[in-house]
Amino acid sequence: MKKFKRMVCILLTMLLCFAGTVPAAAVTANYTRASKAYKAWLKKMTSGQYNSLEYDIVDLDGNGIPELMASGYSKEGPYSYVYTYDAKKGKMVRLKKLGLGRIMGSGITYKKSKKMFIIMSSDTARSRIWFYKVKGTKITKAAVYEFRSLTQYPKGPNYLINNKKCSQSTYTKKIKNAQKGFRSLRYTTA
Repeated sequence: MKKFKRMVCILLTMLLCFAGTVPAAAVTANYTRASKAYKAWLKKMTSGQYNSLEYDIVDLDGNGIPELMASGYSKEGPYSYVYTYDAKKGKMVRLKKLGLGRIMGSGITYKKSKKMFIIMSSDTARSRIWFYKVKGTKITKAAVYEFRSLTQYPKGPNYLINNKKCSQSTYTKKIKNAQKGFRSLRYTTA
């Protein structure tokens, strides 16, 4: 009886191990295809309108398919892009493209545990920070923080969270909390 139980346990373990490797192989193939497509896009962009781009390739939503986040300065000014890969169609899907403040800059940060990325933009009139949540080939806007310059907007409101006026102290406290743990893009194209 002990030998029978042991044999059943071994068979079940082997079955579970084998069943677990098939989806992992498919996920790895999708990750590889997506990464190849992203690298081709980066090469195309840096051979044309951009000298270099900051970028990162990270699986934000944990579905086995990475997202590409890229930010850089073109002839028209700074832009940020976020793409995912549609494994069924075999092509990149743009989640977000944003032309940003021309004078002071822009950027993207992300946090895998929240399945989110942030796009930041600043110019002489205002600074805006958009929080987006990623799920597959879709994104949803989670929050918008905005600071408006007193010289450009003397009558206010100057601090807004999701288009609602708030005090400077509330804005500072909430934006600091909201951005905690977000990472910057790690790579730069040559």
